[in-house]
Parts: sequence; C-alpha cells; structure tokens
Amino acid sequence: MQACRTLTVSCLAFALSRAGLQAFTLSAGQACTIVVPEKPNAVDQFAAAELARHLKLVFGADARTVKTAENTAGAGLFCVGIRPESDPKPFEPEESRYLITPAAVYLYGEDRLGGGLRTPFPGDDAWMAKQVLSLKFNRTGTLFAVYDFLEYELGVHWVGPGDEGIVYRPLPRIQLPPKSHAWVPRLKKRHIRPSGWSWRSLNAERGHVAQKYAPEEFRFTEQSAAAAEKDVLVWLRRMRMGCSENVPFGHSFMHMWTRYGKDHPDWFAVEKKGGGRPSNPSRPDRLKLCVSNPEVAETIVADWAKGLKANPPKGTPYLRACPNDGGGFCLCEKCLALDVRRPGEPELAHLTDRYVIFWNRLVTLARQHDPNAMVCSYAYSRYFEPPRRERLKPGIILGFVAGKGTSYEECAQLWSGWKEAGVTAMVLRPNQLYAARIPVLSDIDKKVFDVFQLGLKNRMIATDYDTQLGNWANYGLTYYTTAKAHVDPSKPFEHWENEYLTAYGAAAPEVREYFHYWRRVFDANVKLGENAKFGNALWETLHKWYTDADFARARDVLQRARARRLAPSEQARVEQLLLANEHNRLWVNAIARGHEAFAENGGKGPAPLAASRGATRALFDYRLANRDRLGMHWPWVFATEIRQYKDAARIQYWLKKGGLARADGRPSEEERRTDLGDE
Repeated sequence: MQACRTLTVSCLAFALSRAGLQAFTLSAGQACTIVVPEKPNAVDQFAAAELARHLKLVFGADARTVKTAENTAGAGLFCVGIRPESDPKPFEPEESRYLITPAAVYLYGEDRLGGGLRTPFPGDDAWMAKQVLSLKFNRTGTLFAVYDFLEYELGVHWVGPGDEGIVYRPLPRIQLPPKSHAWVPRLKKRHIRPSGWSWRSLNAERGHVAQKYAPEEFRFTEQSAAAAEKDVLVWLRRMRMGCSENVPFGHSFMHMWTRYGKDHPDWFAVEKKGGGRPSNPSRPDRLKLCVSNPEVAETIVADWAKGLKANPPKGTPYLRACPNDGGGFCLCEKCLALDVRRPGEPELAHLTDRYVIFWNRLVTLARQHDPNAMVCSYAYSRYFEPPRRERLKPGIILGFVAGKGTSYEECAQLWSGWKEAGVTAMVLRPNQLYAARIPVLSDIDKKVFDVFQLGLKNRMIATDYDTQLGNWANYGLTYYTTAKAHVDPSKPFEHWENEYLTAYGAAAPEVREYFHYWRRVFDANVKLGENAKFGNALWETLHKWYTDADFARARDVLQRARARRLAPSEQARVEQLLLANEHNRLWVNAIARGHEAFAENGGKGPAPLAASRGATRALFDYRLANRDRLGMHWPWVFATEIRQYKDAARIQYWLKKGGLARADGRPSEEERRTDLGDE
C-alpha cells in the first residue's frame, strides 16, 4: 500500500503560487506547521513526531501538527506523507523522497504496514512505535524522507540511541533553494539485530543475556528495558534499517524432533558412528537432520506448502531451511557417502556437498508448488566453505555467516567459490559484531565495513548482522559506519568515520587518534586465526594484548581532547570515552589477576588470591559508580563474562564468596567477617 497522498488542498495550492519567494526560509524561533493526511497512518504520525522533535532542537521552536483540512496558512510548512501533484512517478519499495519549494517542504515515500512488535513501549506514542519500529515487516519511506531531509539539509546525525545520540547545530536561519531528492535502498533487507533488549529475551531461560547473570544493581526493570529497546529501534530506523522484502533466515528445524521424533527417529542424525538415533535429546533445538533421507525433504516441503496455502505470501514464497545450530551432524553411511573428503581429512570436516544436495532437493520440490519459490539456508559451520563437487540449482539464497575472526581475504576467497558453485544471491549474515561484546577496543570497525563492501561485489541482496550489543562507548564508531554503509554504499569508510567524529567537535582529531591507536595495538598483537579467539577462549589471551602503558597513552590522547573548547554534549562524549578507557583497564587488570589466581592453584580453579579480589572489587565498584554513564548493556556484559569467558574477571566467584559491594558501595555483612589478610 502506498500511503502518500497527492496534495489537493486549496490553501496549500494557493501557498505554492505565491510569487515572491525563491527559497524555503526558516528562522530560529519561527513557528512552523507540519501537515499530515486527513487519515494519517502510524508512519505519517511517527514521521511527523520525529520531524517536530528535531525542528525543536535545531530552531528552538515548537511545530504544530495539523491535518490537510485544517488551517495551514503561514510560513514554515512541512507536508509529511503527502505527495505533491507534480510527482506522479510510482515508488520503488521503501523509496523516500522530499521536495523543497519556496512555500513548503514535502516529505513522502513508499509505506506499508504489515505487522507490529510485542513490546509494550511506554509513552503516548507507544502504539505508533510498535507499528513503525517492526524492522522485518514494515516499509517506512515517508519516515526515511524525514531523516534524509534532517541529515542532508539541516546537518543532523545520530551517533547513538536516545536524545544524547543526536548530533546537531542550532541554526539561526536556513534558506533552501528548490530541490528534489530521492533515495532507494540498494538492498532488499538492511538489518542489525537489536538482540538482548526486549524484556522477553532478557529473561529467556537459555538467553545469552538473561537477567540472572547480572547482579541486581545492573538489571533492567521491564519499563527501563522497553525504553532502551525503543531507543535502539528508533536509532536503527534513523540509520534507514528496514526491508522491502523479508528474506527469512534463522535455524529452522528446532521443533522437528518434538513433532516427528517419536514416530520417525530415522529422520534425525546418527550422532555416533555405528550408533542409533537420538532417543532423548536434551536440546531438541540443536538436533541435526539426516539429510540423505528423501522423506525429510518431502516432509519439510509439505509442511511449508500447507502454510503457503493457508497464508499466501505478499511477496516471494521463501522456504527457510537453515540447519540447527551446534554439532551432532549425521554419521550414517548414506550421509557420509554424499561428502567429498580429501585424503586424510576427518569425517565431518567438510559437509557442504551433502547440504547442497539437500537444498537442491528442497528447491525442486518447492517449485512444484510455486515456480517462484526460493530456499534460504546458511553457509556456516561445517558447510561454510563452497562445495567441492556439487552445484547449486537456481532458487537458493545463502546467508554467508562470516565469523568473528574471518579475515577479508578469507571472505573474498569463499564468496568467489560460492559464485563459481552457482549461487545467484547471497545474504551477508556475519557474527563479526559479536567481537564488540568485549569491553576493550579492537580493529573490527574497518574490517566489518570492508566485508560489507566485498558483499556488494558478490551478489549480496540483503544483510542480517548478529548483533548490536549496546557497547556504545567502545564500539559506537563500528555500529555507525556499519549502518551508514547501507545508506550510501558508494562512500568509503573514511567518509563515515569523519561524519561520526563530528560528534566530538574540535576534539575530533584526538578522538580519531584514540580509535586509530587501539586499532594499531590490536593489529600489532593479534593474529587473526591464531590467537584472536573471539569465542569462548578469548579470556585466555586478552590480558596479554593490552597493557597499562597502552591505556595510559590512550588516556593522554583523551586528556588532550578534553582540553579543547567543546560544547557540553561534545564534552560529555569525550568524558564517556575517558570513563570507558579506565573501565577497560580495570577489566583487563581483573582478568590478569584472575589468571594469576588460577596459576597459583595449579589451574584447577581460582585460588583465594587477595590481589584477584582487590582487582575485581575495583572493577565492580567502578561499574557501580559509573553504571549509567558508560553506555554499556550490563546484562550482556555480565552474561558474556560468565558464559563465554568463564568468569574471567572473577566477579561471579567473589560475589558467591560473600558479595563485592552493596548498592551504596559499603561491604556486606559477610565481607565484614572476611579478612582479606586471612585468605
């Protein structure tokens, strides 16, 4: 549905005929009017609210919002969701346009509302937000037109979520000559997952960011979680994230065992050589299928076809066929016979050919129901590398799951191999942003950007980044440059880096030096593929990469930045970097002391080393004192430390020993009874 209306209201037509104006003019403090359609939808209303918010910041005046039938006389006229009669051209999906005339600015685009979010956002505009911020189902061209205008004409940028992430300069006056602008996204889907923000995921039993991992002082309330989630989703919209067509990915067979395991155990993987099928698996969401069994593909397609008939798709009919996560691949003779192994290569080392046969079978069956059917699956895990013998049939879209440490050169070689194997469309589905979960800086900003550019050269039609972790003080530059690459892929990394640094005003040169310094430190100490273990073993080596001298040099750079003449918002951003730099130093120090405790105890667990407790206490107290100033998603931080890094900073260990600190910073009763000298 195209939500923009053609403007026919007589008073506006009269305004456009006024002769003496050569430019659209607006001055500070000048009242302005936002006109929306007579029956505005959620996109119109949300876009009007966003425009009013930013006009207030830039010009210091409130904007009234009216409908087309109301009095719209006067200067400073903005028409939102209303298409001028002079522009009859049909829209591309998600297209945004704005037109500047002497009397009015028109902001409009291709909108479609297809579904809302479950999150109960607080506030008067909650219902609008739930509709508009669903990134998978809705098109918001009119909203994008507002952001285009704010960015390109008024110089507004968004370096982070919430009001504190808005970068702008108060303007005394603008004169905008007549102009038309249009933007059409190059990719069908542009997505950075805002994982871990919803109340549901925070409290998921098996969620990586479950609240249970964070001490009470660092947990969200349901209301604060909803507010934080909304801020992140709004930021993603401001970065033009969205989709014209939802190309579905995600592990697809997590419920197969529950539905079919009892009656058809032979449809599931033989997990041990010569052994039987899994009879009572503890994680059915991780079970693999026996892909050599033709009944498996037939059942999957039959189930998909039933859903297709019950709910005909609005766009391309997609069959999602991504194997479940984890190990447990099938070791039956028929599956092993489909593999192409090199001499001396272990079984299950390269499983791509068996999965290509499986996907080809699925797309052949699916296209018997719909000739336009597309099968979506992952290039991931043991089937990450291109096939050695098989070729893919038309109609298969692969999500390329670049790992946290996968280099540009490796990605280039793999993309090329998949193209040679017949892939016609790929979705970049990287795990690279997971490297941003560590509260120290690395070099991933430029590398993530470069892999995105590589995808554009290799049949990439969409992105799905997993995941935005809320580590804004350390990785705001990474999030920003990654998102803005989607807006205008023709711009180099340095362009977006420069734009991001404008948030620091006159301190931009020093802040650039700060980020580049840590990039050099990382590159000098970390060899990707060797000791750059961004997975669960990261904590084993991280404390060797960064020294107190590194943090001291970085602090000196930021001290020079602080001495610059800065606006209050710019000063606050520099202060946040200083806080983060000190937090990162304390974190690395706690990990180093924890390793000493392990060594003292013969590697069997942390010994009661006083230095370890002191370092952990310093880190924990610093977090308490600066909890709301560090720009970190604390449940993510604590969950990562405990689940992925084996409690490397020893916070969980010392909390269980008696607690590190109360909310007021005083020791607990048990701590009073514990004398560090007696440990």
